[in-house]
Amino acid sequence: MTLYAAFAGEVHCEPLAQEGSWRISGRARGLPPAAAGEPLQLLLNGARDLDPPAVLHDAELEIVDAATGASPAWQSPAWQPPAATAAVAVLAPAARIPAAAPARRLGCVLRGRGYGRAFSLRSAQVQLGVSPALLALMAPPPAPWTMRAVAWLLLNLVRIPGVAGLVARARADHRGD
Repeated sequence: MTLYAAFAGEVHCEPLAQEGSWRISGRARGLPPAAAGEPLQLLLNGARDLDPPAVLHDAELEIVDAATGASPAWQSPAWQPPAATAAVAVLAPAARIPAAAPARRLGCVLRGRGYGRAFSLRSAQVQLGVSPALLALMAPPPAPWTMRAVAWLLLNLVRIPGVAGLVARARADHRGD
């Protein structure tokens, strides 16, 4: 079995709109890809026979290939962000499955203090939280196109000879000078 995700403390389990889809969220236990205490979400899709309680404690998810009984080979993106920044680690089976082939399912075990359940799963995704340092580095959203167009028009009007004087005179009249 391969340990896929490990949580420390209280873990919240909530069903999503699509049948068999679940969001499991809490704090990471400190095993890769997350550092201890970082927010961690686990999204499960096509989870047959899974009905966890709303709150688990010290939960972990282990995965086994349902067809062979062996641990699946996982691949991750070639670029790995530093641990201090945000990341979305999408883990997928390394082997490509032909479109005509039936969907490959994985056997899973979800454990928590006082809870354990084996079920089959179509896909899983681990999402790590965004650090405040990364959010501070992100650029603000661009201004609406109408505001940018008006600013461009005004800046180009001021470049025309004589218009700057007209704008200055209009400002002086408006202030009452």
